[in-house]
Amino acid sequence: MSKIAVNEITNEAGTGAPSFNEGINATSLNGGQFGGRRNLIINGAMQVAQRGTSFTGISGAGAYGADRWSFYNSDSTGALTISNSSNAPSNFSNSTRVEVTTANASIGSSSYGHFYYAHEGQDLQQLGFGTSGAKQFTVSFWCRTNVPATYQWNIFNTDSGVLEGHTFTVDSSDTWEYKTLTFSADTTNGVNNDTGDAFRHLVLLYAGSNFSSGSTPTTWASHAIADRGAGLSDKTAFIGTVGNYFEITGVQLEVGDTATEFEHRSYGEELALCQRYYNHHPPGAMNIHAFRYVSTISIAEVNFPTTMRAAPTVLVEGPGNETNTTASIMGFTTSYDDIDGNFINSYTADAEL
Repeated sequence: MSKIAVNEITNEAGTGAPSFNEGINATSLNGGQFGGRRNLIINGAMQVAQRGTSFTGISGAGAYGADRWSFYNSDSTGALTISNSSNAPSNFSNSTRVEVTTANASIGSSSYGHFYYAHEGQDLQQLGFGTSGAKQFTVSFWCRTNVPATYQWNIFNTDSGVLEGHTFTVDSSDTWEYKTLTFSADTTNGVNNDTGDAFRHLVLLYAGSNFSSGSTPTTWASHAIADRGAGLSDKTAFIGTVGNYFEITGVQLEVGDTATEFEHRSYGEELALCQRYYNHHPPGAMNIHAFRYVSTISIAEVNFPTTMRAAPTVLVEGPGNETNTTASIMGFTTSYDDIDGNFINSYTADAEL
């Protein structure tokens, strides 16, 4: 075991804190990447999947696998499945997997496919964007695919309309690889301190010419859709063959220009963080109270497990899976058919960015 020799440690003048010859001291360990929670990504280890574990036929719209992580496929011919997978690198148990189930070898100019994740602006204030104290940040992740190629990871600042993107290359087929990407500090373009969608991660796997004919903006620049997939080495290969897949996990965004080891959080912590954006009350749980008001109206009181980001869209189901017309739940209005006086069986509340 390696040890630090006594003569390599001195007292830092005026502080009483031990100082090491390499300039690391106990005071500095309380700041930067060593101080407090480092990872600004929620559910980066893909542990939580409240909606379910597999969704097929993703075509022309987005769908979630793990919570907070969705995949958008704008191609109306090709189709994919997104799932919460048990395939994962060491020290992880889950990943999000996208697999081609209907191929399209000649996608249209306006077609694209990307992973999507969004941050609230109030969670990004430590970056100092739009000020002289703006900081770099680093995104790190694990990925695996059977289509080795160069892909592109973009972050779009929706508050200021600027985008920065970086490419990453997967070298080997069917092998977990670790990647890091550092994004520059932006002293010009700020991020609103609110609950709105501020940063969007757009991880491009394929793109038609409308989304790939520009150039990869490696510093913050006015957003142009032609830049989003410009760095792809093969812009259409991924969706061209049934069985092509891409898996991702261990996603971390942290302040600074250096990636550190992934910050694991407990399942309970991740679930609570995810429930701010989406939560599902399954049949048999105890946080719904419902009773008959008149012959055609039932009233339900729902106690959400945490404060949601915004007034959610709520879907209520009765014991027979009836979906319900005109109900008000905690002041949030939804619509449903009469549940025939039975207790509410389940609900979902959605306040995603």
